[in-house]
Amino acid sequence: MLRGSHLNGHLPIHQAAGARGIGAELCDGETDWAGTDSAAGDVHTFPALTVHKALAPRNRSQVRLSMDVRYQPASEPIEAKSLTHHGGADWDDIYTGWDTEDLQYYWRQTTPRISPWDDSLLQPGRRIC
Repeated sequence: MLRGSHLNGHLPIHQAAGARGIGAELCDGETDWAGTDSAAGDVHTFPALTVHKALAPRNRSQVRLSMDVRYQPASEPIEAKSLTHHGGADWDDIYTGWDTEDLQYYWRQTTPRISPWDDSLLQPGRRIC
């Protein structure tokens, strides 16, 4: 994690190698990366505005699992893409083989207010370093 990056607000992004093919626009001198050794079962949590990356695995026979967990009040509108699976599969495929249907399509039991997509939220204005 880039130490203190969560204090910089929503940063512009650019194409880069790695997850989702994006990277945060950093200023010269923003190189204070913090890390730790992790063991099986460890969980690291941090706010959404924290710039972070993973190093290449030391042991290629082990798996590193990364996931985003997001939440918001049910009273707020939600963008439609937030109700789709981000890996490209559709929900019917994902639910194949589930023993119960109790939690499938749980959001359909409510009436969420859907908001249109706003590209400007992805890319804030140019960063001045």
